Amino acid sequence: MKKIYVVNILYMLFMLFLMGCSSEQPIKIGFVAGLSGRMSELGVSERAGALLAVEEINASGGINGRLLELIVKDDQNDPEVALRVDQELIDEEVVAIIGHATSTMSLAVIPLINQQEMLLIAPTASTPRLSGLDDFFIRITPVSDAEMTAIAEFAMHNFKLNTMSVIYDLANKDLTETNLNDFQSAYESLSGTVASTITFTSGTNTSFSTLVTPLKDTKPDGILILAGSIDAALISQQIRKLDTDTPIFMAGWATTTDLIQHGGQAVEGINFVQVVDMNSQEPAFVAFAEKLETTFNLEPNFGAIYAYQAVYMLYTAMQNTTDYEAATLKRAIIEQQIFPGLQNDLVIDEFGDPTGNFKLFTIKDGIFVKEE
Repeated sequence: MKKIYVVNILYMLFMLFLMGCSSEQPIKIGFVAGLSGRMSELGVSERAGALLAVEEINASGGINGRLLELIVKDDQNDPEVALRVDQELIDEEVVAIIGHATSTMSLAVIPLINQQEMLLIAPTASTPRLSGLDDFFIRITPVSDAEMTAIAEFAMHNFKLNTMSVIYDLANKDLTETNLNDFQSAYESLSGTVASTITFTSGTNTSFSTLVTPLKDTKPDGILILAGSIDAALISQQIRKLDTDTPIFMAGWATTTDLIQHGGQAVEGINFVQVVDMNSQEPAFVAFAEKLETTFNLEPNFGAIYAYQAVYMLYTAMQNTTDYEAATLKRAIIEQQIFPGLQNDLVIDEFGDPTGNFKLFTIKDGIFVKEE
């Protein structure tokens, strides 16, 4: 909580600095994510990444001499709040919204977004339910069905796991239930078996020790956890009390610093797949990581990276258009297709869905390490 409080103070000072830099009317961009509550680390990181991109763009002169202004809202990971704050941003006449951090929030607001014709660029919403649609939704993170397929393939081919149990959070069921179905389909096509599924709802009084008790009977070769970082950490602790050897996989959205801080030794050796590498030595990424640490006292994670790239995607589109209408910006992004990233180029299709090459990572000595 102390780190989040410091980041909030830095954010307010940063915005006051920006507002004093130019007498020109700024171009308003909305930003929405969960900035409070159990899964707030992801939203706070995304806000920092977006602010860093805005700072760089403004330092280089903005767009035709006009600064960008990031108007930040907290959706509290609540669908009703998400709808309300998105409408507030639309009423404030932002040119686009960067958000939301989760698939459930994105699915909740997409009818409003399409009705109002407001461009929504989601850094980390990976649900396949928004894939292949001609709408006003564009995303930065690869679609989760590809992630689940990659996990199934690594579990079977690299770890020789013939049975897996899946634990998933119903608080983000629009993503986790889809994840489960995608994983099961891919895993069973490789002759694997999902031995059991266990559900819980984040934010309720869940006894994680009781939750994992059925694993003693099913005795799976491996376990897949589909949950946020704090819940995934607490579940891992209870699993390790039962069995220290069973391989554990996690969805990439759990892999933030909260996972390591709350999981400790219990999350050592945990596996996941991701496109970005937190230990990359690409010059652009190294510079980004240093700026993030200096400005916001935050270590880079996928949320900060994708939000940073979302702002730059929008910036590129705005440079290549004569107006900032949602349809015009969307068309400019689709036609651009390839955008430079911090580690690799970001390539999107005609529906605004990106492609990605997933790699296997493991937590070793408290660090996310890419497996060769």
